[in-house]
Amino acid sequence: MAARKNRDFSHLEELKLAHPNQYQDTLKSLVNLEPDLFTDRQKITASEEVFEDAVTGELVDPDQLVRSMAGMEVLPTAGINIGYRNSASPTGIIKGDFKGDISINAPAETAGSVYMRVKDVPRWAGNGAARAFVDPASVDLDNAPDSIVRAAKMGIAAASGDGATMLAANKKYNISPEYVQRFLEIAKIKGAGFGSAIRKKGLLGEGQNRVGEVIDPVTNKRVVDLGKTGESEFYDNRVNELTTSWLEGGGTGLNALYGDLAVPGESYQMEHNYPFSTSNEFGKAETRDNRVGFLERHVNSEKAEIDPAQYYLMQRIAYLANKQGITVSGVNKINDKDISLRTVLTQVNPEKSRQYNRSSKGYTVEEYPESKLQNDSIIAEALGL
Repeated sequence: MAARKNRDFSHLEELKLAHPNQYQDTLKSLVNLEPDLFTDRQKITASEEVFEDAVTGELVDPDQLVRSMAGMEVLPTAGINIGYRNSASPTGIIKGDFKGDISINAPAETAGSVYMRVKDVPRWAGNGAARAFVDPASVDLDNAPDSIVRAAKMGIAAASGDGATMLAANKKYNISPEYVQRFLEIAKIKGAGFGSAIRKKGLLGEGQNRVGEVIDPVTNKRVVDLGKTGESEFYDNRVNELTTSWLEGGGTGLNALYGDLAVPGESYQMEHNYPFSTSNEFGKAETRDNRVGFLERHVNSEKAEIDPAQYYLMQRIAYLANKQGITVSGVNKINDKDISLRTVLTQVNPEKSRQYNRSSKGYTVEEYPESKLQNDSIIAEALGL
């Protein structure tokens, strides 16, 4: 029998230092055989965990960033991946090899509550960061914890509806063009280059094909009419801008209250701040400020064609109504702020009812003045931000 080669376990010490929580959880699961620990808890989900040096807190270089995202930290004796899926072979992983393949993370339906989907308000109304987002005026920006202050600033930005302000509120790191270039050279999503994977996100796929409609904001011409070179330059620039914004935000989703990584794909969808359908004809859809990042898919589906500031007001209405014992059932897509907000409330807190009277062969209307006063108060508070 051939002698077994000695394995090099030196990288385990690096794992212990770099990711102590995951290291301890993994060891505990091996000793106690706790199956509940073999779950998403094993994944590196906090952006700070992979974006920052464990000792200095400084931004790591792009190679180290992709190593962390791609799940190089694997306990070889058990083959437990406590990071993200790595397309390297098990032997290669043990040697420290990696192919930079970031897995697609798929949040459960309940993820909508983390990103403040309106119809999920009972799930998130009690969360401190969510409250700060929808009610930033209640936050002491000088003394509150950093996570609460960050959520409040994101809420203020969302209320403005301005994409540049929202991107600024989401920003965690300064990322150079050279950093982006190197990241794009090595990072992959499901086997495809990161850049290729996001190149036409929000334009192609997910049941849509807008490629032939896209207006270039610089020339005001259709991108498909720019010629092969012009079209390629447009999409190269799009990849660079989307990647830069994603890296600056620590790889998180748009308006993410926590540090979970949001890998672009089906679960986190490229978001046009103002809907493509209403902004493209003016050459505004594909500006950098309107491409505000990757939004959790359940929230993206609910927001749909609603303008960003109006959707934020609906989140705020949902929260304020919930405080008074009224649970809104969802959004309203009427493109009129006052009508839309009142409709959201009257669907669950009616101000009048209309009933058919057989004897008079007509309708009678009963009004509920207390409900109207309550709705008026909630709307006034929501708009008073």
